[in-house]
Amino acid sequence: MSAKEKRGDKGRGGKTAKSGGARRARRIVRIAVVSAAVAFCAMCGAGNWFVHHPPEWMYAAESKLPSFVTRPLEWFGYRTGDVTDALGWTGLDVVFDVEESTDPDPERPMFFAGAGAPQRVSAPAPKDIEIIYRDHFAVGWSPSLRRPVWVAYHVKPEVPYPELASKEKRMGFRQDRNAPRSPVAKDYTNSNYDRGHMAPNRAIASRYGRDEQEKTFLMSNIAPQRSNLNQGPWANLEMRIADLWTERYGEIWVIVGAVPGGRRGKIGVNSDIDVPDAFFQIVIARNQTENEAEQTVKSEVRVLAVLMPQSIPRNAFYTRNIVRVKDIESLTGLRFFPELEKSFEERLVTDRGTRLWPSGLRGVFKLIAARFRRY
Repeated sequence: MSAKEKRGDKGRGGKTAKSGGARRARRIVRIAVVSAAVAFCAMCGAGNWFVHHPPEWMYAAESKLPSFVTRPLEWFGYRTGDVTDALGWTGLDVVFDVEESTDPDPERPMFFAGAGAPQRVSAPAPKDIEIIYRDHFAVGWSPSLRRPVWVAYHVKPEVPYPELASKEKRMGFRQDRNAPRSPVAKDYTNSNYDRGHMAPNRAIASRYGRDEQEKTFLMSNIAPQRSNLNQGPWANLEMRIADLWTERYGEIWVIVGAVPGGRRGKIGVNSDIDVPDAFFQIVIARNQTENEAEQTVKSEVRVLAVLMPQSIPRNAFYTRNIVRVKDIESLTGLRFFPELEKSFEERLVTDRGTRLWPSGLRGVFKLIAARFRRY
């Protein structure tokens, strides 16, 4: 064999070795990618299953399992669960059909189905709650706490003032002359607490116009909230109610309020504005259909109750914060639907869902965008 032929054989052998090495490298990369994808899907599935258990179950699991197990499950679970819940693939809602009328009182439309204003039953609810009626929301005001105990409002599916919703014009906060011992805006200055809206600016403005919007900036509608709460989960839930759920579920009634403080002290020039330990939102939707042949009206009613502590993180996911209405009644000393028929009331307050209501595919993109939008 000539020297030239030997050199050719060596060249072909080198090329074969190189191509074999490249194939092995590509195979290793493919295996690594597939393995990572399988591990990612497994963690998402396991995490999703983990976070959809009742909070009591999760607290027990966290006490028994090491944190390097529970933290990744929660990290993956909350993020994937927020999407799969919004699509309606996971989680459960509290939904039931009602044959009897669920029409609100025309003179008090802010209260669901003529349920009446929340009533004080026991402590820690203060004894001096005074109800201040606006045209489209009502405030349960406490002069001793110098903040609202609860606020009730009604959100229609129709949006007659979209320009107010899109601009979200900020207004100056004003003292409410009709609320005894109403604070002024500067009472919150340098307090490390936001002036937190109870009846929300966006939902009220877009449904009822500028005059009613201005009333949401009265200090009787304001309570001290940490920035992470006010600008994070609280605002996110308000957005779901105003922009996503009315479109999907029809009319919505909301009762928001605060768990009386104790651990967090007070703020204000005279240090007499109570700082709540936590806040709640109770949301009821009604989708009503008529059967002309049978001349009957059927209402599909769903209820959701969320309890948010002042310490909640700005980007918190809500699964753990979903509670029963009855739990909020126990914490606040209030009864929320005192004038409902007893069996109907019992159904509203005793069941608990495991997710925020689905909002559909378009809603998912809005929710993802909201995670990155500044307040």
